[in-house]
Amino acid sequence: MLIELSDIFVASGIKTWLAVGLGISAPLFTALGALGVALVTQYRYRLDHAQAIALSTTVFFSMLFFGIGIVSSIIALQSFYHKSRKSIRGGFLVCIVLSTAGVGTMLLNTQLGVHSTVTVENICINNARRIESAKRDWAQRNGVTNGAVVTWEDIASYFKEGVPKCPENGTYNLGRAGDPVTCSIPSHRLPPQYQ
Repeated sequence: MLIELSDIFVASGIKTWLAVGLGISAPLFTALGALGVALVTQYRYRLDHAQAIALSTTVFFSMLFFGIGIVSSIIALQSFYHKSRKSIRGGFLVCIVLSTAGVGTMLLNTQLGVHSTVTVENICINNARRIESAKRDWAQRNGVTNGAVVTWEDIASYFKEGVPKCPENGTYNLGRAGDPVTCSIPSHRLPPQYQ
């Protein structure tokens, strides 16, 4: 009989400490989720690949923190409902409302989640366009007609930071004056209708 009563008191004590822990973690996780929303709003519209991964990770963890905040608030509210003051219950309700609003904000606000990611293909194509533009300018300034040979030395002065390079180590083929600049990597070329 004594063993059974002590087991009940131990189980009751663990349940109380679990409820206290959830009560403390509810506002903590809600605040972490809100911090995640604030971080997401700081990202620029155009992202490189690493920034896109960081943004996705931030959104994921913000949603996770909000979810944990909601669940721990509900469990703590149920555990403390009859034992606590109205202000404590109100605090848990505020955590539930804020976490739910945070989840809604993350899901419904298209400005938070939609960003343009710059790919290596786009960088390469834009580099080829810059080289093509320099080639055209050189040809106009020197009175060169289509079909004339163009060298890298001829257009190097048009690039202050050096001649653009393919981000995946492809090589650019200058071609002749009037011909489009191409990359040695086939996926880095514009379709013919856009050249």
